[in-house]
Amino acid sequence: PIISVSEKLPINPEYYLHHPPLISIIEAIFFRIFGEYFWVGRLTVIIFAFGSGILLYSIAAILKDKKFALTAFAIYSIIPASSIFGRMIGQEPLVLFFALYSLLLILLYVRSNNFFYIPFILIGVFLGILSDWPMVYFVLSLGPYLIYKKRIRFFVAMIFVSSITAAGFLVYIASLQSGLNELFSAFINRSHSWMISPYYLWPILWPVTILVRFLIYFNPIFTVFSLIYLVILFSKLLKRQFSSELMLYVGLFIFGAVHVLLYPSGSFGHIYWIYYFIPFVCFASASLILSLTKKPLVL
Repeated sequence: PIISVSEKLPINPEYYLHHPPLISIIEAIFFRIFGEYFWVGRLTVIIFAFGSGILLYSIAAILKDKKFALTAFAIYSIIPASSIFGRMIGQEPLVLFFALYSLLLILLYVRSNNFFYIPFILIGVFLGILSDWPMVYFVLSLGPYLIYKKRIRFFVAMIFVSSITAAGFLVYIASLQSGLNELFSAFINRSHSWMISPYYLWPILWPVTILVRFLIYFNPIFTVFSLIYLVILFSKLLKRQFSSELMLYVGLFIFGAVHVLLYPSGSFGHIYWIYYFIPFVCFASASLILSLTKKPLVL
């Protein structure tokens, strides 16, 4: 990912290494095939965003049935977060695709106990890490589900693969930039409240801003449904009414929440930081909608 602007490649080019390089590699391949046009750059991420919709449908069909899958897919198709952020040239569509790809295979593995799926799951984790860092805490967010299903050794194996991949890329960065100071600085800038602190009462402004973006990009109805379902989940947790579905939904919520909470500056300054909430919003809203079909007046 070279960002040096010049007619010829410099001897010592400047690299952009805040993120892993998979998006740059795929974009380069697409440019080589179709030419260097803006639509080509968008096409790259649109393919992954469309694939995420198919994976979301497949996961929902395994969790419940085709009716639930169609409802979740319909929600994914119409919320602005999918159509707007899913065509922005960035790492997020790739991460979500490989996260859902890994999750689908994990569900198939847990259901069938067929070890054939494990290498392909780990490949998905590997490619997800090479897409961007959030894949690391997606793997960790699957902990409640995998521990509940007593797949602890498999969970440890996923953590090991994600850690080795991330560490390998960090070594690569250090070799190009003589250390990790720039990457550490980028992390601090996104985590510290430098974009928020100039505003008065930023602890109130920041969550309100995130909520407003939810209303805009996830639709007010689906935002309300998601919040209601989140209360239901926590109520079941407090009552110890555990289930596979509950643990999975909790993990999906944790995945989106960690990405926002870990980087208050980044989530305040970038509207698309809420992108990883898409699976939770789709599944939670679909669950609530189908539960309301027995109450036509309320629906």
